[in-house]
Amino acid sequence: MTKLTSDSPSANAGPTPPALCAPNVQRKMQLRRKPRNRRPKYYWVDSRNLKREIAHFWRDAGVRVERTDPILIPSETLLMHYQRHDIRAAIASNGGRKEIAQTLNCAVRIMPGRWSDAMNESLPELLQLIDLDKTLSSEKPPFASFKPTRDGSLWMHQSNRRPKGYWSMQTIVQHLWVHEGFYEMYDSL
Repeated sequence: MTKLTSDSPSANAGPTPPALCAPNVQRKMQLRRKPRNRRPKYYWVDSRNLKREIAHFWRDAGVRVERTDPILIPSETLLMHYQRHDIRAAIASNGGRKEIAQTLNCAVRIMPGRWSDAMNESLPELLQLIDLDKTLSSEKPPFASFKPTRDGSLWMHQSNRRPKGYWSMQTIVQHLWVHEGFYEMYDSL
């Protein structure tokens, strides 16, 4: 039995459909949207890794912390301000800050969730952080950082938004009355 190739004509083989005649075109590989510096799988399950990342967080922020000092677990708002969503998600997936403090079995301090309470405790890490970062203040809590547009507006998609309290029943009726479809609907009632 002989194999038929595309070069050898066959008596019972008809013309091949055009879709099958397309040349072999190699597709471009799809670029991944995931960040390339991801932690390995199950990295955040180990509490030692989380402890190390929290220590790196304070060091990267410029806060000097001695190795013998107990670690201060930052609040969620502070982690969001510095865009450390990986640590924030790891804390949440491991049961929260109190649960992590119990699993670490070492001297760990928990930063209060409210900024005013944390400032009242006058934690040395926070005092250093306020001196280093000019976007933080002792009166106002940190906010998630976002960049204003060229014209200075923060929310470009809401530039034509009506002010709070604008929509009352009277303004709704006025806006609908202008719409010509409302005439027909109102006349039919």
